[in-house]
Amino acid sequence: MTSQASWPVIEVAGRPRALDRLARYLKQGAPRWVLACIRGTLAPIRSAAAWTAHKRRLNACLPHHRRAEFRILLANAQRNWRSSASVSTPSVALPIPHTAHWVTIRANTSDVILYSEILLHEQYLPPVLTDPRVIVDCGANVGLASAYFLSRFPHAKVIAIEPDSTNVALCRRNLEQFRPRVIVQQAALWGAEGALRMAEENAGTWAARVDRNAEPSGARDVQAVTVPALMAQHAIPVIDLLKIDIEGAETEVFSCSDMSWLERVKCIQIELESEMGRAAFFTALRGHPFHFSQHREILTAMRMEGQAS
Repeated sequence: MTSQASWPVIEVAGRPRALDRLARYLKQGAPRWVLACIRGTLAPIRSAAAWTAHKRRLNACLPHHRRAEFRILLANAQRNWRSSASVSTPSVALPIPHTAHWVTIRANTSDVILYSEILLHEQYLPPVLTDPRVIVDCGANVGLASAYFLSRFPHAKVIAIEPDSTNVALCRRNLEQFRPRVIVQQAALWGAEGALRMAEENAGTWAARVDRNAEPSGARDVQAVTVPALMAQHAIPVIDLLKIDIEGAETEVFSCSDMSWLERVKCIQIELESEMGRAAFFTALRGHPFHFSQHREILTAMRMEGQAS
């Protein structure tokens, strides 16, 4: 695996490069107590900035009469998620900002947090992509990222992959309005094909995942697929944008011996869940001409050449 010291420079979207270089220098050479002091000093500043940014996005994206309602929805969802509370989940329809489209989410659940992150704060704010035609959304959940891509890129076709059956049902409902430009497939992205079992914990939430230690049993089985298999199944020569949020399974995906499919991917947007996943990802991409940037929780690897192979 690639050591952390040899990982590529990751720029923070919208931040001057000089600050990126300073941050990298401090992480590599400063004592831990210095880093702790810096983080402690910056924490309240970041908190205030985050609240200001959130208020600004609410004002820009939601009608006035929906803003107070959404603040309550978000506070309840965050509280319930932190406490692992089991609550009833009535459906709420909310607009996709700056479009005529709407999505349905489950109140009091992580759906509300995802709506805030993906559609209000645009954590998948695209890099420089010129009219992408093929987007593969792995870990589509209830379809909010796919809806974001479909509404932003009118010529794009999206393949949405989600393993959890409860999430898939709502994902299909949310993306029906974009047909025929979208296909929703119940499957789990993995390093090899076969059958996997869905974990009972966090079922039907943004943290739904496969249980890598459990044998398939039938009741909660899901088909595992690889990126090459998806490309073959849907006759995809090149993926313009590969979005991955698969709750730790990226370790399996990027630990395969054959990663030649990377040559046919122009851009990857991924949420890395662990240091193992991060190491596997950077090891797999080593030697490929990708430029790396970070926007909120999402790491973007953008191919620097004009076309994928």
